[in-house]
Amino acid sequence: MNDQVETEIQLSTGGALLPDATYNLEDIMLASLMTPMGDPRNDDCMMGMPSVLWGLSGIGKSAIIKQAAKRLGLPVEVVYPGTHAPEDFSSLPVVIQDRLMSACMLSQVTILNESKGGLLFLDEVSCAAPAVQGAMLSMVLDRRVGSVRFHPEIRILMAANPPEYSAGGWGLEAPFANRAAHWFVKKPPRAKLIEWLLTEGSHKVQTLDQPRNKLNENWGEMWSRTKGLWAGFVEAHDSVRNMQPKPDNVQSGYCWPSDRSWEYAFRCLTTIRCLGMDSKLEPMVIESCVGEGAATEYLSWAKNADLPNPRDVLNNGWKIDRRLDRVHAVYASVTSLVIDQPDGAERYHMAAQAWNRLKELADHGQLDIVATHAQALIGDGLGPTAPGIPRELKAASEPVILQTGRVKNLTAQFRT
Repeated sequence: MNDQVETEIQLSTGGALLPDATYNLEDIMLASLMTPMGDPRNDDCMMGMPSVLWGLSGIGKSAIIKQAAKRLGLPVEVVYPGTHAPEDFSSLPVVIQDRLMSACMLSQVTILNESKGGLLFLDEVSCAAPAVQGAMLSMVLDRRVGSVRFHPEIRILMAANPPEYSAGGWGLEAPFANRAAHWFVKKPPRAKLIEWLLTEGSHKVQTLDQPRNKLNENWGEMWSRTKGLWAGFVEAHDSVRNMQPKPDNVQSGYCWPSDRSWEYAFRCLTTIRCLGMDSKLEPMVIESCVGEGAATEYLSWAKNADLPNPRDVLNNGWKIDRRLDRVHAVYASVTSLVIDQPDGAERYHMAAQAWNRLKELADHGQLDIVATHAQALIGDGLGPTAPGIPRELKAASEPVILQTGRVKNLTAQFRT
C-alpha cells in the first residue's frame, strides 16, 4: 500500500488500516460471494463470506456489489439497517394457527428464501445504531432471523461510509466488525468513469462459467493444503491468533485477528485458488480479515515455509524437518486430504499411506503429533478396529497405535 493511499484510508477511517480494494473490487466481491462457510459440496453449506466495503458516498460501492452479483446470476435485495428497529433483525413473536412463532419482519429475506438464493445487501450499515448491530449478529454469522433460517445460497455483503461521513453514523461494534472482511474503496480512476460514460447503455454483464462446479471440484485438495498452512502458522505464531483491539482503538470496528476471522481468511484464500483467480488477491484477502499486522506475519511465514504437496508426501514420503511448524503443516494437510476423500478403495489406500507416514514420524520421536493425527484417522473410521477395512490399512495402522500405546484414548479405541 503506497503512502498516498494509506494516508487517504487512515484519514477517512479515523486512523484504521484497511486494504485498498479500488482496482480489484469486482474480483474481490466475486471471491467473497463464492467463499463457502463449510464444505461447498454439501447442499446445506452456507455460501458467501460477509464483507463490508468502506468508502465515501457516491463512488460506486453499491453498483459494483450489484454487478458482481449479476455475474453470478444472483438476485439482489437491499436492506438499509439504519431505517430498521432491532426487532426486525431478531424477529417478533406472532401467533399463527394458535401457535406462538418467531416471525421475520424483513420481506427481503422472504423473497430470497423463495428464490432459493441471492444476495442480501445491507447498505449504509454504519447508520445502524449499536442496538441494531447487536440484533444483526445472528443474521450475519448464522444466516437466520429468529426461527427463520436463510436458504444456504443467500449471501450477505455490506457497504458503509466511515462514521464521521455518515448521516448519524456509528462505528461498528467489535463483535459485529469481526464477523466480516473489511475493504476500503476510493473514488474510481478518471479513465474508469469515462469508460462507464461511453458504454453505459451497451455494457453487458458477463456471467461466470460454472464457478460452483470449479469450487466443488477443487475444494477438497485445496482446502486440505490450506488447513496445513493454517496449522503450521498457528504452531509458529500462536500469539496472533486472537488480538482484539481495546474498545477505544478505532481498529476494533474494522478488521482484526480472531480464530473466526482467520477462518474467513483461509476459506477465501482457498476459494481464490479453486477458481483460478489472480494470486495478487491473496494477501489482500488475508489483510481484509485479520488486519495488516497479523497478515504481514502470516505472509512472511508462508513465503518461507516452502511446503510440499500432500499427495507427494503420501506417495513418496517426506524428509522430516526440524521445524515443528513445518511438521504440523505437512501432516495436517496430509491427514485432511485423506479424511476428505469419498468412501472407497482409494480412500483406504491413501489412509494406509498416511499411517506409513505417521510411522516415520513416530520413529523420529514426535509421538504427540502422531497421536493427534492418529485420533483424527481413527475417528473417521480409518483405524485398525474399524469394520470392513482392508488388510493393507490394518497392517499399516497397528504398529503406529502400538508405538503410541502410552496415549490412553488411542489404546482404548484400539482394544474395542
